[in-house]
Amino acid sequence: MKIARSTLKRIIKEEVYKIYENRAMPDIAAAIDQNKGTMDLVEIINEIGALIAQNHYTLTLKYDMGSMDLAGDVIAQFEEALTPYMNDYFGEEALEHTKLGKTLEWLNEAIRDELSER
Repeated sequence: MKIARSTLKRIIKEEVYKIYENRAMPDIAAAIDQNKGTMDLVEIINEIGALIAQNHYTLTLKYDMGSMDLAGDVIAQFEEALTPYMNDYFGEEALEHTKLGKTLEWLNEAIRDELSER
C-alpha cells in the first residue's frame, strides 16, 4: 500500500502534535517568528538549540541524546515555520531531504553544544 506524501506528512504532524501537546514550546515558535529577516538558518538553529537546552532541559533527559531524535522531533514540529529560513539558505530548488537533513544535524549539534556549556 502506498501513502501519498501529503498524507504521510499530515499523519506525522498529527503524531508529533500528540507528543508535544503537553509540552508546548511557545518560546521556540516566538523565536522563529520574531527573527524572520534578521537571522539566517544557522543563527536561528543555534537559538533554538539554546532554548531547548535552557528551557526544555527535561526533554533532553527523556530522549537518547546519542541519537538525533529530539532534534528530529523539533524540526518536524516547526518544519513549516523553518521552511523560509531553509529556502533562503539552501535555495528553493534544493532537495527537501538535503535541507531537512542538514538542518537536523545543525540543531542536534546546537543542542549538544549548549548542554556541554551548562
